[in-house]
Amino acid sequence: RSFVIVPEQQSVEMEQQLSTNVGDVYNMCCEVLNFDRLPERIFRDVGGVKEKYIDSAGKDIILGGVLAELSESLEQYKNTYRSAEHIKKILSELEQLKRYRMTPESLTELSKKLALSDAKLSKKLSDLSLILASYNSKFAESLDPSDSMERLIEKIDGMDYFDGMNVYIDGYYSYTGKEMALIGEGLKSAKDVFITFCLDDDEMFSENVRTYKAVTRLASSLHVKTRDIVLTTNVRHKTNQLRHLEANMWNYGAKRIP
Repeated sequence: RSFVIVPEQQSVEMEQQLSTNVGDVYNMCCEVLNFDRLPERIFRDVGGVKEKYIDSAGKDIILGGVLAELSESLEQYKNTYRSAEHIKKILSELEQLKRYRMTPESLTELSKKLALSDAKLSKKLSDLSLILASYNSKFAESLDPSDSMERLIEKIDGMDYFDGMNVYIDGYYSYTGKEMALIGEGLKSAKDVFITFCLDDDEMFSENVRTYKAVTRLASSLHVKTRDIVLTTNVRHKTNQLRHLEANMWNYGAKRIP
C-alpha cells in the first residue's frame, strides 16, 4: 500500500501520471492525497471520522464572542469584536499559529522574552495567547477543522500506522510544524519514505534548502538513516524548449533555442 502526498492543485495531474505509467489498477494499491485530506483518510482506518466539525461561519461567531468577552483584558486587540473584517483576520492568525503547533503557553513564553526588545509585539503575542486559550476552550462538543491534523498526530502516536507502507511526498517547498510531525510518524514506521526537493546553489532555492535540512535533522533525531538520490536529468519537461528554458531561466547570455 502506498500514499502519494502532493499539493491539492497537483492531485489530478498526479493521478493522470499514475494511470498512464502504472495503469488503471494503480488505485488498488496507491492513493493520491494532500495533507489537508490525509486526516480524514486515516481516521477512516483508526476511528474519529464521525466527529462533528464546525464550519467557517460558526468559527467567526465563536471568535467574535471570545473577543467580546476578553475585550477589557486585551491591549492590541481591544474592541476588535466589533469588526467582521478584524474577526476574520484574527481567525486567520490563530489558524496559522495552529499550523505551526504554537500553544497559548508558548505564546506567553515568547511574549515575556520580547517584553524589553519589542513591547508592541510582546503585547500582541500576550493577547493572542489569551484569545487562543479561550477560543480552544469553546470546542467542547464540536471541533475546529484546523485541529484535525493535531488530533491525527495524537491518534496515531505509537500506533505504527504507516508500518509496511511506501510514502511519497512531492511538490512542497516547506512544511508546517504539524506536517513535519506527521512526516516524523511516517519516518518511524513506513517501509520507505521518499520526499522530493527542488535544490540548487542559487539563492532562490534557499527555502527549499532549509526544508531539506529540517527534514534531514528530523530523520536523524528519530535515528532513521537517509539517502540522497540526486536527479541530474530533467524528466519533468518533455520538450527541448521547456528543458532549455528551465536550464537557462536566469542566464541572460544563453543562446536562443532553434
